[in-house]
Amino acid sequence: MVDASTCPVKCLGSRWEDGWRKCLGSRWEDGWRYYIFRDVVGQERKLTWSQMTRRPDIVALFGGNISWLKSHFPYHTTVMKSHPDGSVSHHRIVSDFVISDAANWLASECLIQDSEKHLKHTILAEDHTP
Repeated sequence: MVDASTCPVKCLGSRWEDGWRKCLGSRWEDGWRYYIFRDVVGQERKLTWSQMTRRPDIVALFGGNISWLKSHFPYHTTVMKSHPDGSVSHHRIVSDFVISDAANWLASECLIQDSEKHLKHTILAEDHTP
């Protein structure tokens, strides 16, 4: 399980017709759901699902540093090494990150933020009901 507190990118917000809410996550606009993030340099970014499945868009969220992505969503590959005696050894290494796993996790974090904030707002509203 991925610990969201270690992720350098944060899910940011939901936007409905009444403007920005304090709840964080995703929003629908023009028939599209946008996932809203604060990237590693503090800039707000909104991405559609199709953008989140493209490597350049995810890498941009992380400022080009994919080390966190590789450690949490590793893509393994096997490399061969030839030795002076003619033998060949195979080694499994992490060469990249699995884009679909990273995209699914980021989207789910947005939706979790939405549901947690919605629940909090509902509880607060019930507490203030006369």
